[in-house]
Amino acid sequence: MGPSTPSLIVAVALALAAPPALLLAGACSLEGLALGPSSSGSGSSGPSSGAGSSSSGSGPAEAGPPSDDAGGATLMTGPPTYYEAERANLMGDFKIGMDSDASAGEYVYVPATDDCLAGATADRVIFNVHVDAGGQYVVLVREVANDAGHDSFYVDVDNGTDTFQAVHADGLYQETFVRDALTGALALYTLKPGNHLVIFKCRESGAWLDRIGVAPTLP
Repeated sequence: MGPSTPSLIVAVALALAAPPALLLAGACSLEGLALGPSSSGSGSSGPSSGAGSSSSGSGPAEAGPPSDDAGGATLMTGPPTYYEAERANLMGDFKIGMDSDASAGEYVYVPATDDCLAGATADRVIFNVHVDAGGQYVVLVREVANDAGHDSFYVDVDNGTDTFQAVHADGLYQETFVRDALTGALALYTLKPGNHLVIFKCRESGAWLDRIGVAPTLP
């Protein structure tokens, strides 16, 4: 019967003589003695990890039809070639700022507290662009301004005539065509194959310049 048999007989005898409450406790003791510790079930699942929401936001706008169409997009005969403003040649008081909504996380600007400089020390952003084929081109610009007092640039190509470029003053990045803010006329540039300069100049400090694009148009 094994070494534990006498202990089991004694426990049973004592249990039969005990009151009902003690009898129940004795039964539990007998179960523990005969079967050993009971294994628990599955137990608690612990904290739920959940799916979470982790929204990353809209991020930089993808290249696409400019918000300021007005005939410009319909003239394009090929996709724009883009150039980031922070990689251009910055002169004067133009500085690089960081913003997660900018196309590459950065933009350039002249601080709103500064006055625009002219002459040899002019505040300028000079883009070196290249076109493979000669023809007519448009310039797109992704830009943002927070108010009507800081919402414009001057734009020229190859040191030509300045175009007064207005910026949407709603605090949101928008990609538009360079056009004369006074007449609304789309700026068209006739370029030869090779390298060219697209120059943005400070007209009102505080406007942000993100990137530009150069695209061919119908002749």
